[in-house]
Amino acid sequence: MHRRIDHIVGVLVVMMGWPVLVEAEQKLPDMTRPPNIVLIAIDTLRADHVGCYGYWRPTSPSIDRFAGEGVTFDRCYSVAAWTKASFMSMMTGQLPAAHGCKSDVDALSPSMPTVSERLRQVGYYCVAVVSNPLVGAKFGFGRGFEKYDDYTVFLDAELALLGAEKPGQYTGVGELVSGATVTRQAKRLLETARKTGKPYFLFVHYFDPHDSYVPPAPYDRQFDREYSGGMDGRDVNSLRNFPPPPRDLEHLRARYDGEIAYEDAQVGQLLRAVDEAPEGANNTLVILVSDHGEAFGEHGKLLHGNSTYSEEVAVPMIWRWRGVLPAGRRVKTAVGTNDIAATLAELFRFNRFETIHARSLWPALLGGPFPDADIVSDKCIFFPMHLSLTRGNLRLHARFANSPDKADTEYELYDVSKDPGEKQNLVAPDHPQMESLKSALLRVWSQCMELRKQHHVDAPANQVRLDDKERRRIQGLGYTETPGKKAK
Repeated sequence: MHRRIDHIVGVLVVMMGWPVLVEAEQKLPDMTRPPNIVLIAIDTLRADHVGCYGYWRPTSPSIDRFAGEGVTFDRCYSVAAWTKASFMSMMTGQLPAAHGCKSDVDALSPSMPTVSERLRQVGYYCVAVVSNPLVGAKFGFGRGFEKYDDYTVFLDAELALLGAEKPGQYTGVGELVSGATVTRQAKRLLETARKTGKPYFLFVHYFDPHDSYVPPAPYDRQFDREYSGGMDGRDVNSLRNFPPPPRDLEHLRARYDGEIAYEDAQVGQLLRAVDEAPEGANNTLVILVSDHGEAFGEHGKLLHGNSTYSEEVAVPMIWRWRGVLPAGRRVKTAVGTNDIAATLAELFRFNRFETIHARSLWPALLGGPFPDADIVSDKCIFFPMHLSLTRGNLRLHARFANSPDKADTEYELYDVSKDPGEKQNLVAPDHPQMESLKSALLRVWSQCMELRKQHHVDAPANQVRLDDKERRRIQGLGYTETPGKKAK
């Protein structure tokens, strides 16, 4: 199998042991060393609640400024509606159906390489701080990192050093306000990385927009000061299948927006630390993205992991590399979050790094032609299974029990240019693209099944044993399928 790369941007020239990217018509600025890479991931951030994506509330001034300095992808779809599967796809370029990390105990097959492993092989110093137990090192995320901090946030939680709004109310990771801890640890890792003299890869994962919606003051009341009801942003998982009345639902949205505003302030602090470094920001590639979105009743559900409708998989993605990428550029073509891995693989020509369902974004980043390509998103958790394939403005959805090639698969089709909320199902036997879209989805599924076999994804060795503390942390996130209860 080969990597699907629609455009070859350039060739790599090895100079003084370091790769330099040269474009066919325009040579990029010479580099005495490769760029530092900072990947900022904000958990559970849906694109349409961010200012630079058109949101009406001022939730994201820092991110909006950042977008003005770089390239914004207007239509980025996460390839998974669940955290572990989504981040593993970012780190491998593989779809969830291929890498198989779709439950709380699944770990990455040793034969599937990660971006961090390959970056370390070409001389990068790799460090990370994460704040979701599903992105723990034991699942394979720690490969290639000199330091992978997947514990500080949880120690703070369990020692009640931060907690939620009121002392003694903390009951799980979801109620921890962790952004400040993540920023502090990320700054420390930056300093450590700079002292090595090597180019660095810093992965920073923020958690707070994830439920429960308990932002610290004043963000807790910033967008809905008049509310006097009983919805406090906690125990949202019990309402997953039964969204509350409209006024309470609007307050949940407002509290979620408060979480985003709080996290945006933390991201602003981190970006200032990156920009104020002695080497400055000109030799640093910064990528901001989210793992998935969040539902607020659009299709009868709350939270995420329910479906692959846009509210759960449409996420922001912004790239900034001063002096290399054009400031303020907007890319209209739909892309996937797994394209991050393919783009870095193209830059560094990673050996044996196959991303057949992802493509390099360099043509779009540099302003060249960038045609549509098929993007597949996977619900990844709970039954029935739910895949979607995005091609241009069309989004085909498939629900099935075991495989989409069975007769009981149910399909939906939407044109998001006319129906962004995906409410008007266009499925019909005579739709001119229906069979082509179905065939493409089935082809991708078949290729993923072959990759699973090739990498022995289903081997018992690729499942980890969780201790009681780890299991409680994950269960505290609501990743257990329950019927829920109706709101009164």
